[in-house]
Amino acid sequence: MMYKKSILLFYLALLLSCGKAPSPETMQATGQPEVILAQHECHLCGMVILPFPGPKGQVFVKGQPHSLKFCSTVDLLSWLLQPENQYRIDTFFVHDMAKANWKQPEEQFYVRGDSAWYVWGHNKKGAMGHTLASFKEKQDALAFSQKFGGKLYQYKDIDVALLTSFTQK
Repeated sequence: MMYKKSILLFYLALLLSCGKAPSPETMQATGQPEVILAQHECHLCGMVILPFPGPKGQVFVKGQPHSLKFCSTVDLLSWLLQPENQYRIDTFFVHDMAKANWKQPEEQFYVRGDSAWYVWGHNKKGAMGHTLASFKEKQDALAFSQKFGGKLYQYKDIDVALLTSFTQK
Protein backbone atom coordinates (compact mmCIF):
# COMPACT_ATOMS: atom_id res chain seq x y z
CA MET A 1 0.00 0.00 0.00
CA MET A 2 2.83 2.40 0.88
CA TYR A 3 4.44 1.65 -2.51
CA LYS A 4 1.23 2.61 -4.37
CA LYS A 5 0.99 5.88 -2.43
CA SER A 6 4.60 6.71 -3.31
CA ILE A 7 3.93 6.06 -6.98
CA LEU A 8 0.77 8.18 -6.84
CA LEU A 9 2.63 11.05 -5.16
CA PHE A 10 5.40 10.82 -7.76
CA TYR A 11 2.96 11.07 -10.67
CA LEU A 12 1.02 13.85 -8.97
CA ALA A 13 4.23 15.86 -8.48
CA LEU A 14 5.15 15.19 -12.09
CA LEU A 15 1.78 16.41 -13.33
CA LEU A 16 1.90 19.51 -11.15
CA SER A 17 5.31 20.43 -12.52
CA CYS A 18 3.99 20.25 -16.08
CA GLY A 19 2.99 23.55 -17.59
CA LYS A 20 5.51 25.62 -15.63
CA ALA A 21 8.12 25.54 -18.38
CA PRO A 22 7.47 26.97 -21.83
CA SER A 23 6.65 24.43 -24.50
CA PRO A 24 9.02 23.77 -27.41
CA GLU A 25 6.55 25.59 -29.65
CA THR A 26 6.85 28.69 -27.46
CA MET A 27 10.62 28.49 -27.59
CA GLN A 28 10.60 28.24 -31.36
CA ALA A 29 8.15 31.13 -31.62
CA THR A 30 10.33 33.41 -29.50
CA GLY A 31 13.62 32.18 -30.91
CA GLN A 32 15.49 34.41 -28.49
CA PRO A 33 18.83 33.58 -26.88
CA GLU A 34 18.98 33.82 -23.12
CA VAL A 35 21.15 36.17 -21.09
CA ILE A 36 24.32 34.50 -19.83
CA LEU A 37 24.78 35.32 -16.15
CA ALA A 38 27.91 35.35 -13.98
CA GLN A 39 27.07 31.97 -12.43
CA HIS A 40 26.53 30.15 -15.75
CA GLU A 41 29.08 27.50 -16.63
CA CYS A 42 29.94 25.98 -19.99
CA HIS A 43 27.85 22.89 -20.63
CA LEU A 44 30.84 21.09 -22.15
CA CYS A 45 33.88 22.02 -20.04
CA GLY A 46 32.29 23.42 -16.87
CA MET A 47 34.24 26.68 -17.03
CA VAL A 48 32.54 29.91 -15.95
CA ILE A 49 31.56 31.67 -19.19
CA LEU A 50 31.51 35.44 -18.77
CA PRO A 51 35.04 36.49 -17.82
CA PHE A 52 36.57 35.15 -21.04
CA PRO A 53 36.92 36.74 -24.49
CA GLY A 54 35.59 35.59 -27.83
CA PRO A 55 32.24 34.41 -29.16
CA LYS A 56 29.98 32.34 -26.94
CA GLY A 57 27.06 30.16 -27.91
CA GLN A 58 23.93 28.47 -26.69
CA VAL A 59 21.72 25.60 -27.80
CA PHE A 60 18.02 25.09 -27.27
CA VAL A 61 17.33 21.37 -26.91
CA LYS A 62 13.90 20.13 -27.94
CA GLY A 63 11.60 19.99 -24.94
CA GLN A 64 13.88 21.92 -22.56
CA PRO A 65 12.87 25.41 -21.40
CA HIS A 66 16.38 26.87 -21.07
CA SER A 67 19.39 26.87 -23.34
CA LEU A 68 22.65 25.04 -22.77
CA LYS A 69 25.36 27.69 -22.67
CA PHE A 70 28.93 27.41 -23.95
CA CYS A 71 32.10 29.44 -23.30
CA SER A 72 33.32 29.20 -26.90
CA THR A 73 32.19 28.30 -30.39
CA VAL A 74 34.60 25.32 -30.37
CA ASP A 75 32.92 23.88 -27.26
CA LEU A 76 29.47 24.61 -28.70
CA LEU A 77 30.21 22.97 -32.05
CA SER A 78 31.97 20.03 -30.39
CA TRP A 79 28.78 19.33 -28.43
CA LEU A 80 26.47 19.94 -31.39
CA LEU A 81 28.31 17.56 -33.69
CA GLN A 82 28.20 14.60 -31.34
CA PRO A 83 25.87 12.04 -32.96
CA GLU A 84 23.79 11.59 -29.80
CA ASN A 85 23.04 15.34 -29.68
CA GLN A 86 22.25 16.11 -33.31
CA TYR A 87 18.64 14.90 -33.21
CA ARG A 88 17.93 16.86 -30.01
CA ILE A 89 18.76 20.34 -31.32
CA ASP A 90 15.96 22.86 -31.72
CA THR A 91 18.09 25.89 -32.58
CA PHE A 92 21.41 27.39 -31.58
CA PHE A 93 22.97 30.82 -31.43
CA VAL A 94 26.48 32.29 -31.65
CA HIS A 95 27.71 35.85 -31.31
CA ASP A 96 27.88 38.06 -34.39
CA MET A 97 31.43 39.29 -33.92
CA ALA A 98 30.95 42.06 -36.48
CA LYS A 99 28.88 43.81 -33.81
CA ALA A 100 30.08 42.28 -30.55
CA ASN A 101 33.15 43.29 -28.57
CA TRP A 102 35.72 40.47 -28.70
CA LYS A 103 36.79 40.96 -25.09
CA GLN A 104 33.24 40.72 -23.75
CA PRO A 105 30.51 39.96 -26.31
CA GLU A 106 27.08 41.29 -25.37
CA GLU A 107 23.84 39.35 -25.39
CA GLN A 108 22.00 41.35 -28.01
CA PHE A 109 24.47 40.40 -30.74
CA TYR A 110 23.51 36.76 -31.31
CA VAL A 111 22.81 35.17 -34.68
CA ARG A 112 21.43 31.73 -35.53
CA GLY A 113 24.40 29.40 -35.65
CA ASP A 114 23.21 27.30 -38.57
CA SER A 115 23.23 30.33 -40.87
CA ALA A 116 26.40 31.99 -39.48
CA TRP A 117 29.77 32.26 -41.17
CA TYR A 118 32.79 31.05 -39.19
CA VAL A 119 36.49 31.95 -39.43
CA TRP A 120 39.18 29.56 -38.23
CA GLY A 121 42.91 30.21 -38.20
CA HIS A 122 42.81 33.84 -37.11
CA ASN A 123 45.18 35.21 -34.47
CA LYS A 124 42.61 36.15 -31.79
CA LYS A 125 42.15 33.99 -28.69
CA GLY A 126 38.83 32.96 -27.18
CA ALA A 127 37.88 31.31 -23.91
CA MET A 128 39.54 28.02 -24.79
CA GLY A 129 42.40 29.41 -26.88
CA HIS A 130 41.82 29.34 -30.63
CA THR A 131 38.13 29.48 -31.50
CA LEU A 132 35.93 29.99 -34.50
CA ALA A 133 34.93 33.62 -34.94
CA SER A 134 31.25 33.75 -35.88
CA PHE A 135 29.45 36.26 -38.11
CA LYS A 136 25.98 36.86 -39.50
CA GLU A 137 27.22 38.17 -42.85
CA LYS A 138 29.81 36.61 -45.16
CA GLN A 139 31.38 39.99 -45.96
CA ASP A 140 32.01 40.62 -42.24
CA ALA A 141 33.67 37.20 -41.89
CA LEU A 142 35.78 37.91 -44.96
CA ALA A 143 36.84 41.34 -43.65
CA PHE A 144 37.77 39.74 -40.30
CA SER A 145 39.83 37.03 -42.02
CA GLN A 146 41.64 39.64 -44.12
CA LYS A 147 42.55 41.59 -40.98
CA PHE A 148 43.29 38.70 -38.56
CA GLY A 149 43.90 35.73 -40.87
CA GLY A 150 41.92 32.54 -41.18
CA LYS A 151 39.63 30.68 -43.52
CA LEU A 152 35.82 30.93 -43.89
CA TYR A 153 33.47 28.05 -43.14
CA GLN A 154 29.72 27.59 -43.07
CA TYR A 155 28.12 25.43 -40.39
CA LYS A 156 27.44 22.65 -42.91
CA ASP A 157 31.20 22.47 -43.63
CA ILE A 158 32.26 21.97 -40.01
CA ASP A 159 32.63 18.41 -38.75
CA VAL A 160 34.28 16.64 -35.82
CA ALA A 161 37.49 15.99 -37.79
CA LEU A 162 37.79 19.69 -38.56
CA LEU A 163 37.21 20.61 -34.90
CA THR A 164 39.82 18.08 -33.85
CA SER A 165 42.32 19.72 -36.17
CA PHE A 166 41.42 23.07 -34.54
CA THR A 167 42.35 21.86 -31.09
CA GLN A 168 45.68 20.53 -32.32
CA LYS A 169 46.84 23.95 -33.56
